[in-house]
Amino acid sequence: QKTCKVCENTMKPKAHKPQKPDKNVDTPRTTAKPLCQPKEDLTLADWLEVLDYIEAKEQNSIQLRQIDVVNYFANQKSGVLKFTQSALSKKLKNFRATSNPNALSEKWQCIVTRLDVDEALNIWQQDMNRKGELVTGPMLVEKCAWLEVLFDVPIKERLKGIG
Repeated sequence: QKTCKVCENTMKPKAHKPQKPDKNVDTPRTTAKPLCQPKEDLTLADWLEVLDYIEAKEQNSIQLRQIDVVNYFANQKSGVLKFTQSALSKKLKNFRATSNPNALSEKWQCIVTRLDVDEALNIWQQDMNRKGELVTGPMLVEKCAWLEVLFDVPIKERLKGIG
């Protein structure tokens, strides 16, 4: 045994800390923290969990406000995911833009009312790309109008406007 030089008392050996159990390798990394921890950016797995939650609610015909989603994940007992409504809005906008490949503009979601016209327009655009020709907005509008006439789309259902 060792003795302390200052007080000449005998010192006990240090007890070893118990070894922590190994983390489960199958679980994705997360930023879920207890309520008192500071805010940290969410990981991709966290955002996918949020988007899956929103999609599951929408499939059950439940409309959620974005602030309700933020509050739901802020009060989880298993771990808090802290993010703002504006961050959720940006992620949803990006998710919806990339989930709709037939949309002419990636910024806004395109709602297709006539699948036959949309499919024909998509095939024509792919053919033009294979030929190496540039497709412009006015060309798409003109081709869409021509296809609507070809497919006998009623006048009330035809797209209006110049682009």
